[in-house]
Amino acid sequence: MRSRAFDFILVFVVALGVCGYSGAEPLQLGGSGSTTSLAELLADAYNKKYPQDNVTVSLPLGTPGGIKALHARAVDIALASRPLNDKERAGVAVVEFARTPFVIAVASANPLNNIGYAHLAKLYSDAGAVWPDGTRVRLVLRPKEDIDARKLAAFSADIAKALETVFARPGAFVAATDADAIAAIQRLPGGIGATTLAQIIADKRPLKALVLEGKVPTVEAIRDGTYPYYKRHFLVTGANANVTPVAKRFIEFVQSAEGARILAANGCWVGAYPNAKP
Repeated sequence: MRSRAFDFILVFVVALGVCGYSGAEPLQLGGSGSTTSLAELLADAYNKKYPQDNVTVSLPLGTPGGIKALHARAVDIALASRPLNDKERAGVAVVEFARTPFVIAVASANPLNNIGYAHLAKLYSDAGAVWPDGTRVRLVLRPKEDIDARKLAAFSADIAKALETVFARPGAFVAATDADAIAAIQRLPGGIGATTLAQIIADKRPLKALVLEGKVPTVEAIRDGTYPYYKRHFLVTGANANVTPVAKRFIEFVQSAEGARILAANGCWVGAYPNAKP
């Protein structure tokens, strides 16, 4: 079965052939859904400054879909929310531009503000779990091999075991993309799931990030290490010879003081990162 990302790439390549060159210098970005939320904000600000360049951001493709689209020349810059593997790094250049807390989110109206690992493991393992007001707990999962599922499993051995249980449970709700996941957490009564602080803020979602095992998920906390869970965001281009002047100008904008202000206002740590291997 073909993935949604692959189908989108085919449609986009065909659209390019039909529409041809628009007269402006277009720049197309696409990839990870959580990085897409940030890219849209940056693109809006960039287009006001350089309207001749016409930067657009595609529907979320996921990190693998973005890399495939880059190699198919369906996008000029791929958006990634995890370090690339050895195969993906071949023939590309990678720039890390933001880090943001990886969080467990619930509706803003949910009275829960703090959750421990044991409580979270119980919610995931108990098919009949309910909130104190009697609302059914609705788990929003990501695919088992997705980086978000692996980050969640790394919280504790009990949570990893609970995830194995819930993935084996018939009817488990699995969101295909970051965008699908955060929309479902908001939409489903009693919803709870993993997302990022930046995506909550950038998308203006009525959600809140829970204090996890006493650790508050703030930008300052991931910077000083007191909150150890975060996602990394990358811009991926082809080899230098294939990078257009527009792409270079956009990356420079993202790394500028103006770009840093936009990212900081949306729950991101911007700066010199330790352990910065892409």
